[in-house]
Amino acid sequence: MPRCPKSAAFAGGPVIGAGGIAHRFAPMGRAAGCRICGRPLSFHQQVAGQLCDDWRCKAAQLEAEMVTARQQAALALGIARSEAYALVVVPDDPARVHAVPAFRHRAHINRLFDLCVSVTEEEPPPDAADNVHDAADIASPSPLASAICAVCRGTCCHLGGEHAFLDPAAIRGFMARSGGIVDPLEVVYAYAARLPRWGVEEGCVYQAETGCTLPRWMRAAICNAYRCQGLRKAEAVIDEMGTGRFFVVVRKDNRIRRSAFVDGEGIRHYPAEP
Repeated sequence: MPRCPKSAAFAGGPVIGAGGIAHRFAPMGRAAGCRICGRPLSFHQQVAGQLCDDWRCKAAQLEAEMVTARQQAALALGIARSEAYALVVVPDDPARVHAVPAFRHRAHINRLFDLCVSVTEEEPPPDAADNVHDAADIASPSPLASAICAVCRGTCCHLGGEHAFLDPAAIRGFMARSGGIVDPLEVVYAYAARLPRWGVEEGCVYQAETGCTLPRWMRAAICNAYRCQGLRKAEAVIDEMGTGRFFVVVRKDNRIRRSAFVDGEGIRHYPAEP
């Protein structure tokens, strides 16, 4: 019988995989090296993209992919000098909007009522006044920073669930600014009136398609103060320059899901938003 020719994969030749990407395997008995650091790879790592599990190699690969994605997006959108847009990475958690189930609203209202009762019945701690949001906490971020958050679609807000991060300090802060509302039922009514009918599936109960339905002075302190790493990087540039131009990459599991150019002219998504 004639001998079967060796597979190109075991002969060290290229094999065309999904998407037309060429993967090159080492000859049988020798492990191919990571494309970044050169360390030997398992067969699975070779097939998965010729990259080892070291976070530094994954970060370097993502950086290279972001530069390429920025060039491609700029070409498609007719933007000159793509390198003038600083790279910013934000996380991705798809925001599927649906009618918020009644049981989620009930769960939040019940928890909120118990929280308000405990606040009104207990003696406030000595430092209660210090726990009320100050002006810096409540002040809105710059329009550019807000635009970057809009590209992300509020991944950090998803963790709010039915509690919305509200705590005794947030309730005391609301009472202090509400013009004299101290009755638990009135507090609950004020918050319940802000619950959206349509919101993000499995997100915070106040997370609607256009963002949080609570004004900043009614939110928990963490909601006003939290900044992801990408947003902190962007705000540092804005503080230093007074403005900025950013290529925002939305990534999940070190893979680019979508992107957008953000500058003084607004948000330009790539690919275009449906």
